[in-house]
Amino acid sequence: MDNKDALGETILGGHAVYKQRNLSIGATAAHVAYDGDLRRNAQPYNQFDFNGQENTTAGVDWNVLYRNFTWFGEAATSANGGMAMNTGLLVSLDKRVSMSLLYRNYGRDYHGLYSVAFAEGTNPWNERGLFTGIEIRPNRQWTINAYFDQFTFPWLRFLTDAPSAGYDWLAQVNWRPSKQVEIYGRVRHQDRARNTDEDIDGIDFLARVEQTNYRVNASYKVSESVSLRTRVETVDFQRGSSPLEHGFLMYQDIVHRPLSSPLELTLRFALFDTEGYDPRLYAYENDLIGVFSIPPYYGRGIRWYAMARVTPMRRVDVWVRYGAFIFQDETVLGSGLQEVSGNVRSDLKMQVRWIF
Repeated sequence: MDNKDALGETILGGHAVYKQRNLSIGATAAHVAYDGDLRRNAQPYNQFDFNGQENTTAGVDWNVLYRNFTWFGEAATSANGGMAMNTGLLVSLDKRVSMSLLYRNYGRDYHGLYSVAFAEGTNPWNERGLFTGIEIRPNRQWTINAYFDQFTFPWLRFLTDAPSAGYDWLAQVNWRPSKQVEIYGRVRHQDRARNTDEDIDGIDFLARVEQTNYRVNASYKVSESVSLRTRVETVDFQRGSSPLEHGFLMYQDIVHRPLSSPLELTLRFALFDTEGYDPRLYAYENDLIGVFSIPPYYGRGIRWYAMARVTPMRRVDVWVRYGAFIFQDETVLGSGLQEVSGNVRSDLKMQVRWIF
């Protein structure tokens, strides 16, 4: 409560676009101002990040359609002179085959405080990369997707005390034998650099971090109002010469959404077992409007949640959601103000929406 209303923020911006049948060109500008001076705890990796009271970004974007090609992109600059850009192609090689290419070059000193762009890192700066993707649809039942993304970080990053590089690839096969059933299998491999976890003096050297996920997901529509979702996923994780760590997740969803009923239900029961935090697994969870939930599953235990939506009267919706992680062989969870005694971490959420 002492920190409440400690900082004010003002955001102004706009976008203008010129459109023709196969062409659009746009311009965007945004200004962010604070009533305080933001100063980071300076570290070598963040010395180019934003500091100060205000920042302005401006850029242009384009989209050009020519036959079976689409060329798109955006280039932007921030008040300090930092630059960022990306550009790509969408190509339809055949009615069954399409490809995508995306090149990105985000300067280490670019300040896009609210920028959201395709990136391996959390923020669109200090990164260069080339993404290549393909989709093959041999018939209505089968779809094959794959991509390869290679990237470099010209400057240091958090937990990476040197310039680094890596790559990420994925292959997925979807099978939809009917409108009620869809099954897919996926393999994803990530290779990147992080500081070694060895206890050494001086600057940590970099070690390769490799992670491979294997997933099978099935969705089945039992009736017009009831759907089932089942997933099994495993992960292999290794940092440098450390031992290989494994993780496992399996869950079952039941979704009840009748066409004409004041009640909707979403249920999940999950089992997970990982050999630490690094081989954790993520799974999307249905949540309240405006809440995006993809919690990490790590350790050993059970996860379940239930969410109900009730419409007691016209234009009024009420949501209630309760969920819990139940860990095995744990007596204390978290630390500091987040510490919980016992082996259960639970949450209760409620929301009311009135449409008028």
